[in-house]
Amino acid sequence: MRKFAKNGLPLKVSTQWTKDVYTNQDPHGNLYHTDVEGWLVRINGFKYPRDDFDEGDYTVRYTPREGRTPEGRQKAIELALKEGGYQ
Repeated sequence: MRKFAKNGLPLKVSTQWTKDVYTNQDPHGNLYHTDVEGWLVRINGFKYPRDDFDEGDYTVRYTPREGRTPEGRQKAIELALKEGGYQ
């Protein structure tokens, strides 16, 4: 999908619905699982949502109320464009 930034430059936008299970370990050695599903959006090769942590949180996804629908996909794209400063 092609969109244009507010300055008129073309943007290459791709989306992917992902459903992953991550396994983590707490300080006491107990394992726990985190189920994550939602939209990942790439704009010109940069992945959104971007985390605010130095260690990298790969569990962050866009999860609009519309879910895995065309409307939900558009909502995720809009959120990524705002987060990236393209709108």
